[in-house]
Amino acid sequence: MEDIQKMLINYQTDPNVRKLYRLFKKKSITDIYGIARKEMQHSKFIAWLLNPNESHGIDSFALKQLLFVIVRRGIQQNNTDSAFTNIKNDLLVPQLDTGNLSIVTEYSVKGGRIDIFVQNLNIGDKSVNIIIENKVESKEHKNQTQTYYKEISERFPNTYNIYLFLTPKSSKLLDNITEASCDCKSFIEISYQDILTDILENILKEDISSQTRVIIEDYIHNITTPSSNTNNQNIMAMNNETQELLKDFWKSNEDLITAALQALASSGEDENAEKALQFLNKRDRDYSEYKLNGKGPIRKRNLAYKIAEYIINTSNNIDVIFNTIDQKCKEIHFLQTRKHYENKRADIIRVNGKDYYINNQWTKETIDKLIDIVHDIPSLGIKITLW
Repeated sequence: MEDIQKMLINYQTDPNVRKLYRLFKKKSITDIYGIARKEMQHSKFIAWLLNPNESHGIDSFALKQLLFVIVRRGIQQNNTDSAFTNIKNDLLVPQLDTGNLSIVTEYSVKGGRIDIFVQNLNIGDKSVNIIIENKVESKEHKNQTQTYYKEISERFPNTYNIYLFLTPKSSKLLDNITEASCDCKSFIEISYQDILTDILENILKEDISSQTRVIIEDYIHNITTPSSNTNNQNIMAMNNETQELLKDFWKSNEDLITAALQALASSGEDENAEKALQFLNKRDRDYSEYKLNGKGPIRKRNLAYKIAEYIINTSNNIDVIFNTIDQKCKEIHFLQTRKHYENKRADIIRVNGKDYYINNQWTKETIDKLIDIVHDIPSLGIKITLW
């Protein structure tokens, strides 16, 4: 009980808690209006942003940035749609003619409405349409993407039609997919994180009006914090400020959060608590950093490599020392194989033409054992402490 009390005191006095509270308590304009997670409002904002003739004064900057996102995600997802494969090189060095450009939301087609339709964009000698199906909290229904692809292809057969599926997926999830998650695989999936990182944050680096800056910053706050007008507390994208605050909050309060989850899980009141605990138990939750002979900080993943580096710089019997440490580690292994290195489970260090593969997969328990092993070899002159 005393431990819980101490954790609660730490929580109450943690400055990161207050910073997060202020950040998440602050409402964007759309949250005040109760529309922070309404797809139509997000579509209208993006349409405004992409239109070079709008009041933001950034001309075609956002549109060009979107083209770069399209190429990057299209290549990553192995998109083989003929329009994309034939025009992707033109998108990288775009010579835009926006004289006849039209950008509308809720564009009517048979079987539905396209959320954002960018029409008559001329890139060099090619006429391009960009079709964006926007998903904030809803999922695709009634084969939307298949329907829209068929309708637009038939309506504009002589135009390069690029199809986008916009979702709030994290970069980690989106970076690992090999095709769009919608029914029609001619679509390229992009995320609100792409909109944030590649477009919005780059706009803020430009010389823009104070009014545009306020609008952009407010929209960033909208998509990077939970909305008070929905039961879904997920955020749509993550900026550096929010990410760092959440990481610091987790480091400071991990034990308290885990204890609360354990209480909920054991009571049977919350199935999600049990799922969260199972997830936490599968991952390495230790964020400890170390000093090696007073120098640091060194992350746990890199500590064995730094030990190896120190031994190489201070000792003559490298093979003997490495093998001694490895034998004492037993099943943990200090040294690994090239296969481990190729699978990113070891780091390579080369000495006089010989490669050593140093294990980088350590838990709190195994790294403590490694520290004890090197401390038990006084001749190494190694002292490892927490940062």
